[in-house]
Amino acid sequence: MEGIALVSGGKDSVYAMYIALQQGIDIKKIVNIIPEEFSFMYHFPNTHIVKLISEAVQIDLDQYKISDDPDELKNILKNYEEKVIVSGAIESEYQKTRLERISTELNKIHYSPLWRKDPFLLLNDLLLSNFKAIFVSVSAEGLDEKFLGLEIDNGIINKLKFLKEKYGIHPSGEGGEYETLVLDCPIFKKRIKILKSEILKNGNYGILEIYDAKLDEKNK
Repeated sequence: MEGIALVSGGKDSVYAMYIALQQGIDIKKIVNIIPEEFSFMYHFPNTHIVKLISEAVQIDLDQYKISDDPDELKNILKNYEEKVIVSGAIESEYQKTRLERISTELNKIHYSPLWRKDPFLLLNDLLLSNFKAIFVSVSAEGLDEKFLGLEIDNGIINKLKFLKEKYGIHPSGEGGEYETLVLDCPIFKKRIKILKSEILKNGNYGILEIYDAKLDEKNK
């Protein structure tokens, strides 16, 4: 069955695409949504890097700049002939409900392989699958700019467990506590190497702004 993958560049959407490919869904296109402003629906830091992800997995990319109005997303997705729409939704009913409704109206299937998975099990699965993902934004008590640029590993997972117990953050960042960027994973032919970046901070919100990056051979 053919499909398209909604990919933000973060760990969840890339991992969902990875699972879909493993399960035999033929992903014909990566679709990246660039929100017009801060969004509850879409990931927004460093969306320009998704072009490198597209090149790394050798799947063509379409990018669109839209608002959170679901009709705008529906008008985009109706132009694709592929039957399956893959997303990395985990616990956001806001995202899931919208995508389910749009898919039903377009006679398509919304496939969300990460839905309702235990967040810590999911983070461990990412590591076991050799995903290299870094923090590119933080916006929660206990998560400061020191996390920006750090790769998710077992030590980070333990810190997230502590922060969940102390502050109640969602371990996968489903409440907007943090966002990530995948630099490498098994479906990448090459890895992403960041050449120039800067940490920007505004109150409790911090972002790793990436100005320049390239694809590099994995053995380097």
